[in-house]
Amino acid sequence: MDISLNLEDTHVLITGGSGFIGSPTVTALLTAGAKVTNLDLRPSTEPSHSESQRNYQFFSCDISSETALTTSFSLASEKFGPVACCIALASLDFSVLPHHESLADMEVEQWRRTHRINVEGTFLTARTWLRQLREHAKIDIERKLSNVGLVIVGSESGTFGERGNADYASGKSAVQGGLIKSLMGDVNRIWPGAR
Repeated sequence: MDISLNLEDTHVLITGGSGFIGSPTVTALLTAGAKVTNLDLRPSTEPSHSESQRNYQFFSCDISSETALTTSFSLASEKFGPVACCIALASLDFSVLPHHESLADMEVEQWRRTHRINVEGTFLTARTWLRQLREHAKIDIERKLSNVGLVIVGSESGTFGERGNADYASGKSAVQGGLIKSLMGDVNRIWPGAR
């Protein structure tokens, strides 16, 4: 029985692939035979196995920048072809966000920055992926890409809240609630069968 993920030669782009969750995700994808592009602000450790090195590329990218995302997706596609699967993992988390005893103590700039990265950055990532997929659909009339999908990583904080970090909790709620539910009805209009 074949229990593989059937990711061989699938171009998977992951934002935040250098982080605590992202690094093992990149390793798992490479092990499954995917071609992986990592977009992050800080470089990750290069894969050690030579086959993995051929199937991996890194670009420094701020996901809150439309220009940086467009450029990074374009560069990523030059080597591995269009991005079939996008994993939107990049966000500010508890390891970098200041914690507060009360929302009364949080500066509005922290709230804005968290939402700019975690909500707007995830929106821009999804939109950039959809746009490049739509452009590819114009030339790939037979729809030869496989494993076409968008994975957005949420948090239980988006459901239950986070007393010391309402900025993080409300951002995750926006992404895993409204954004994901809206994309569910949109993605198939761009690429039938996409998940």
